Order: sequence, then C-alpha cells, then structure tokens
Amino acid sequence: MVLKNKAPAAVILSVRAFKALLDEMDDPRMETVARKRLRSLSSVKTANHRAMMRRFAGE
Repeated sequence: MVLKNKAPAAVILSVRAFKALLDEMDDPRMETVARKRLRSLSSVKTANHRAMMRRFAGE
C-alpha cells in the first residue's frame, strides 16, 4: 500500500493479481446481465439444441 500524508493513496499489485481481481468483479456483473436477459426471454425468439445443430452444423 502506498501512503500519502499517512493515508492510503494507492495499492501495488502484480499483473496476475490485478487480472484475478478484474475477473472476480466481472463475474457478478455477467450474472446480473444473464438474469435480466432470461427474464425478458421470449420463447418465440429461441431455438432448441436440435434446431441450432441443423442450422449451424448442417445436421
């Protein structure tokens, strides 16, 4: 921790620790977005697995 006038001013982290912290912060946000999308999901606009495979895998 870096102090300025005896108060915390900054934190020094390794790149690995910083990336891990960012990943941890992103997870709850992604979950929130996913939950919002699920609530507004319309079954008219969805496709089941078999339909997706036919469309994209040529099955």
